[in-house]
Amino acid sequence: MNNSALWGDLVDFDANPRLIATIRVAVGLLALLKGLTLVAFAAPPAAVMLPWMALSFAVAIGWHARRAAGGLVALAAYLLFQGFYANHLYLLALVLLLVALSDCERQYAIRPQGSGPVPGWPLFLMRAQLSIVYLFAGIAKINGEFLSGSTLGYHFENSVLPVPDFSSLLLFLSLATVAAEIFIGLAVWSERLRSLAFALVLPLHAVMPFVSQDPAQVVGILIFTAIMLVLFASFLNVPEGGRLVIWDDRSEVWRRRISLLRKVDLFGALRFARRSEERRYEVIGKQPGEAEAALHLFLPGWRIRAGMDAILEIIAVLPGGCFIAPYLALPGVRTFGSGLAREKSVPFSRVRPEPTARLV
Repeated sequence: MNNSALWGDLVDFDANPRLIATIRVAVGLLALLKGLTLVAFAAPPAAVMLPWMALSFAVAIGWHARRAAGGLVALAAYLLFQGFYANHLYLLALVLLLVALSDCERQYAIRPQGSGPVPGWPLFLMRAQLSIVYLFAGIAKINGEFLSGSTLGYHFENSVLPVPDFSSLLLFLSLATVAAEIFIGLAVWSERLRSLAFALVLPLHAVMPFVSQDPAQVVGILIFTAIMLVLFASFLNVPEGGRLVIWDDRSEVWRRRISLLRKVDLFGALRFARRSEERRYEVIGKQPGEAEAALHLFLPGWRIRAGMDAILEIIAVLPGGCFIAPYLALPGVRTFGSGLAREKSVPFSRVRPEPTARLV
């Protein structure tokens, strides 16, 4: 593949409108939260905060969201230059700018604007922003003071939160922090390594609040963490309706589980079909009685997963699920989950072309 084709794949692609709309809603809510914390800890002028709160709400509900996001960028710039600087406010302003540039009002909006896929290049910019934050955060820590553990030791000693005695682990934690940040910044671009990068995110960010020296800093770190978690959604490969779930509709337990899945599938990545409809099994050459697993998942590219494998794939495309799925795949947890999924060996020997309307 030549460089121009690779660049085209990275930037010029169609994106799931629900994914971008969900990011828009989350960023609008975070802007609301940031406004509340500014009022509580910094007391900026009401002439700024009243429009800030109104515009944040407009972004969240999808009412002229792109213009509202642009207005928030201007207000954030004013606050930054007026002495209310915070790293997470600067990051929030950048993400709001990307929201303003995206086609983010196709779904979850007061007045949905159009239908169908949306340009994916704003997602690429969000991915780049996330990668830049982690890479530069890790590179900036490559110095003798931080790597020796003294920086973390100072912050832990002066933390506003109760901190366990990490004195014997300071060197390890310092080296691990640098390695994790640089690894995440690079690994998210690799399909093979991305799940490992997702697995490192929660432990890394769970430690961050313990370096805070006042309540405002704790809140700021939590907002920063939330922004980064939202940006991770830009790396998800979730074409709308791209995964077909066939489930055992004879089970009341699975009826409840599927009902819950429908509600939390904010990206619209899943389609659902009942196992009792035998025609849906024609494409895999099996009758319902022969396919013993309670759940099957048909992935893009005509890949089939059954039982616990299907559950892990489903969780990975739900909001926030990408951070949990790697841990659910661990041997002990997986064994427990396999019982819940009633997983059995399902040899799909006949592979046919991927179904279309028949499986909707």
